[in-house]
This record gives sequence, C-alpha cells and structure tokens, in this order.
Amino acid sequence: MERTALVRQAARGDTEAFGRLVHEYRMLVYGICLSWAHQPAEAEDLTQEVFVRVYHDLPRLREPDKFLGWLRQVTRNLCRMWHRRQPVGPVPLEAEREREDGAAGAELRRRELGDLLAQTLAQLSPKSREVLVLHYLAGCSEAEIAALLGVRVATVKSRLHEGRDQAKRQLLPVVEELLSMQSSSAEMVQQVLARCGSPGCACPSVLTEGR
Repeated sequence: MERTALVRQAARGDTEAFGRLVHEYRMLVYGICLSWAHQPAEAEDLTQEVFVRVYHDLPRLREPDKFLGWLRQVTRNLCRMWHRRQPVGPVPLEAEREREDGAAGAELRRRELGDLLAQTLAQLSPKSREVLVLHYLAGCSEAEIAALLGVRVATVKSRLHEGRDQAKRQLLPVVEELLSMQSSSAEMVQQVLARCGSPGCACPSVLTEGR
C-alpha cells in the first residue's frame, strides 16, 4: 500500500496502518533524534514521543501526501523543545549505579556508543551530518533525502561525499551495534499505543506546527 493511503487509514484510527508507518519511518525519526540527543537512550525516548504526537495529530494533517515532510518537522520541533529543557553540564550517573549490574552495563555501553557517534558527527558540517544520519541511520536513498530536504540529488551526493570519507569507517560499526540494541518496531508500536490512551483523547499539537 502506498504511503498516502496508509496515512489516511492511520488518521482514521487504523492501528495496523499506524504500525506500518512506525515500522517504515522509525529509523528516520530515530536518526534525527540521535543527531540532536547524541545518546541512544534519549533518542529512543524522543522517537516514542514523536510517534505519540503523530498518532494524536495525524487526523489534523490536511495533506496526507506531505506526510514525510510533516513527520520530519514534528521530529525537529520536539527535539528543539527537548534540547531547551536540558541542563547545562554533564548529568550525574548516580541513577545508573542504582540499577542492576546487567542493565547498568548495557546502558553504559549505549552511552559510550552514543559518545563515540556524537564525536564522529561533530566533526562534520550540520548539512553533511543530517544527510549522513538520514542515509546511514534512517536508510533513506539519495532521492528520498533530496525530496525530504527540498534540494537536488546532486546536492545530497555532494554532502554525502563531504562527510563520508571522514566518518564512514568510524560511523558504520557504531551504527551497526546501536541498531542491534534498539527495540523492534513492533515493540515500539505497542509502547506508543499504550502511551496514547484512547484514540479520541485531547493532545497538544504545538509540535506539528511548522516553526
């Protein structure tokens, strides 16, 4: 089924259609969130937040064929709001030490990977960084990225080339391990739906406003 038809069905409350949208675009949203949060745990939480908003605000989307750009805007808006709420300086790890050793160890490894990925991405220009995240983390093709960003395919290729040689060898192994640690799309759908409550409940839609 094409994307626009899925969007229309999901907007009418079809949870199966919504689940397919989550499965299709989960890594795109996660990639954008990770480029802001740098830490896998925070990025995954933000990804859930995005799809909670999408679930409630989708019926208000007037042009379903523009879903992808709308989704990107929702994600970026939520990430900006998250970023404004963050404290300045490092966050203490006392809460992590209170967890069981296994869980704390896994979380520590996620943080280490996130730090490494953040260091790699920080070396790149913002434009190249976004393109690399969309290509390697979200799995978007050059044509899809061009359509999403509103630029030519040649521009996407140029930005990829700018950052690829510098980041690729460090980035790809980190991405591979990070992806293996993420929850499945099916798990995320269940988590999002559990947080959404009833389909008709009120939910603020400020994040969907293009700003």
